[in-house]
Amino acid sequence: MTAIAVNLDATGALSLADTSSASLGIDYDLYSYLGSDVQLKMQFFGKASTPTKGSQIICRMTWIDTATDDEIYKIQGNLNSDEEDYSSIWNVAGAKEIFKSFELVYGDDMVSAILASDAYNALNGLGRNSVILILDDDQPDTFDADTTYKLLTSLDQRPSDLGLIGLDNLEVYSALYRVMDKLNIQFTVELDPTLDPDVAQSLAESLDAQDHRVQIIWSPNTCRPRDATSLKGRKKACYALGQYLGMKALRNAKTTAQGIPMIADPIAGESFPFTFKAMTARDDVIFDEEMEEALAVAKINVLRRIVYDTGVKFVMSDVLTQYDSDSSALRLVNSSEIATFTTNRVCEIVKRHMLKKMSSFIDDTSKDIEKFLNACYSAGLLVEAEDLDYKPYRFRLVPDDQKPFERARLILARRPNGCTRSVIFDDDVISK
Repeated sequence: MTAIAVNLDATGALSLADTSSASLGIDYDLYSYLGSDVQLKMQFFGKASTPTKGSQIICRMTWIDTATDDEIYKIQGNLNSDEEDYSSIWNVAGAKEIFKSFELVYGDDMVSAILASDAYNALNGLGRNSVILILDDDQPDTFDADTTYKLLTSLDQRPSDLGLIGLDNLEVYSALYRVMDKLNIQFTVELDPTLDPDVAQSLAESLDAQDHRVQIIWSPNTCRPRDATSLKGRKKACYALGQYLGMKALRNAKTTAQGIPMIADPIAGESFPFTFKAMTARDDVIFDEEMEEALAVAKINVLRRIVYDTGVKFVMSDVLTQYDSDSSALRLVNSSEIATFTTNRVCEIVKRHMLKKMSSFIDDTSKDIEKFLNACYSAGLLVEAEDLDYKPYRFRLVPDDQKPFERARLILARRPNGCTRSVIFDDDVISK
């Protein structure tokens, strides 16, 4: 997020310098850090055979990652100084919402300087002329756990998930764990795909999260990069967290008429295949019964190749959270999601009715909670339970005994839907 100044002098030379006396100056500050090895490609295009004003010239700015040749950002617009011109580069930059600030300096000799520049492309030309500016290394500040915590917990929209790739920095993990605990949301940690199975198991056990909102995934696979252009390009470690969270977002977008997402279906199994380019399993990792059991004991959900009657697919092969229990529903990812979702939504209902008179608060809140939980039951998030008298939920909202005039007490119990991890098959053949 380092402020950058692009200077076009009277001779047409472009540089990264002060713009106070430039023929054309562009001062900008991005919200994002670009890191190292980034270039800024500057180009100008004439809209007339001999431009005489800024509105007849298009300026294009392209930020390129030289390590991968990826285009990071690109904006273009005319150089009209009129703020009412919505096709001007100033308005285009504002609409992109990638800039913290974007200011232009127009000199009297701007047009002549652009025409003299190596970045200028005449009307009906090939459009290949450009000037490359090498940007300085732009790295974020040292990680600050408290700042990260305050930033994530103060967002207007509560995030639905947190994700972390690797456990190289335990300070980052601890900060995100605090955020998870505060916001009561899901936290997915992905282990390095290149780890040996024993090391992955050891890492998961040493983490000792013991929380139903934490799950660990591992993808011991390789694939080609998303933007690979060759069919024979070198394969790399296949990190799965991004696609996993994307699939969760798509699933959550499918809601009932009452706005309840389909979170009873975990992102796992045959219905949710992962589709990385040329994905293959690592040759040195063989999933025998002993390894599968060891990974399940460590509560690691592995993305692996499984043969189904519908074909061969790479899928998340388990749905265990880091909750330390052999019988609780909260050891299952989908049950954990249902628990956090219902808790958070009930808390939002309570918050909406706060500061009403006590009688209205009790009545209005109870009606909305009951309506919401009934919708969850209809959507399959909750199921009937023997301990709840064969009902899917039970709640009680009453004035608190100690402070009956200002405080209420809410007690909520519900039975989240589970997920089938194993089947006992008694196979008999009857002769007569």
